[in-house]
Amino acid sequence: MAGDSVTGSVLVTNVGKRAGKTVVQIYVHDVDSSAPRPENELKAFEKVALEPGESKLVRFTLPADAFSFWDEARSRWTTENGAFDIRAGASSRDIRSSATLTVRGGVQTAEVLTPKSPLRQFLGLEGAREVIQQATDSIPLFAGVSQADVLTQKIVDEVIKGMPLGRLVTATEGHFSEQEMDNLLASID
Repeated sequence: MAGDSVTGSVLVTNVGKRAGKTVVQIYVHDVDSSAPRPENELKAFEKVALEPGESKLVRFTLPADAFSFWDEARSRWTTENGAFDIRAGASSRDIRSSATLTVRGGVQTAEVLTPKSPLRQFLGLEGAREVIQQATDSIPLFAGVSQADVLTQKIVDEVIKGMPLGRLVTATEGHFSEQEMDNLLASID
C-alpha cells in the first residue's frame, strides 16, 4: 500500500423537482483498528450542482495516507493491514453508499505489546484474534450480550477492545490464565 492511492466514483442523482446542490463526502472507516479511531473519517468531498433528474459521476482519489492514524506507541503515522470501508454520503450520519477494500503493506500493530496493551492491538494479529475471542466469550459479566440490542453489543464491544490484556485473567474468572497470556505475548515477539 505504501505510496499507492485509491480511486473511486459515486453516481449522484437529483431526484427532486428543482435544481440543487449537494456536497458528496467520502469517509474512511478502519474495520479492525488497533487504536481508537472515529467511526467515519472525512477524507474527500466535492460540491455537485444537478438539474432535476440529472445524474453525475463524482470521482475521487484517496492517497495512501488517508488510511493512516497517529500511533502513540510508535510516535508516528501508521497504516495497518486490514479491511477499510469507504463510505459516501451527504454527511457522516447520512451514508448512502459504501465499499470495502483490504490494505496490504502496512503494519500489523504497535511494536511493543504488554499485559497493559488494549485488546484491540491484538485483534489484527494472526492467531491472537482467536485466542482473544475465546477468552472474551468466557467473561461472565458479558454473557448474553450476543442477544442484546445492537447499541448494547457495540458498547460492550468497545469496552472489551479497550480492556488491557492482563485484565482478561481476572475478568474470565480463570478461563484465560496468566500462562495463556504469557504464551500469547511470546508468540507475537
